Amino acid sequence: MTFISLAWSFSTPVMAEPSRPNVLLILSDDHSVPHISCYDDANTMQFDITPNLQAFAEQGMRFDRAYTTAPQCAPSRISIFACRSPVGIGVTRFAQPAHPDIPFFTDVLRAGGYWVGLDGRHQHLDGRIREAEHIDTALSNAGMQNLEKRFDHFVRSAGTKGDQLDQVSSRVSAALDSVPATKPFFLYFGFSQPHRKFSATYNGINPDELRLPP
Repeated sequence: MTFISLAWSFSTPVMAEPSRPNVLLILSDDHSVPHISCYDDANTMQFDITPNLQAFAEQGMRFDRAYTTAPQCAPSRISIFACRSPVGIGVTRFAQPAHPDIPFFTDVLRAGGYWVGLDGRHQHLDGRIREAEHIDTALSNAGMQNLEKRFDHFVRSAGTKGDQLDQVSSRVSAALDSVPATKPFFLYFGFSQPHRKFSATYNGINPDELRLPP
């Protein structure tokens, strides 16, 4: 599952019109509902694991019937951008790109005058696989790796593993600094956490204190 957080911003770099708000879309990776305290999970509430997400839910809105469209990160991500089910657009496998003629909602925003940016973890949104360069070459030759042309700001394969997590605020600030003063913005930023192997250690949590489901 991918957890989504939307932030509506009316601050720098431009004061957006009420009808065209600035939008920051934040995605976490492989993040299930029982690991978010705003859904009343006993362990996350006991250890105060997600206080900022709790604040988002209290100050904004919480969706109780929002379900992932696929059991993998890549099809789920493409489904969000295409606003269609993975099956409907023929993208059901890991690192399988959407056909370039499938519109993204960011294409619509851009056509409407928005500055649109893509940063953080978005690997495989266009089928890129670092371990399989021959596949990358084939997809590129077929015109299916075209994200650079669809975004005003595009940073490829820039997740938040290790020390990269400490650079998030500066990366977001740098991206927004490039937004023209006359345009509202949409910026996507994807986190690698809490995807296994990319997350912090379990220091500070005693397994004996965890509450197991009945």
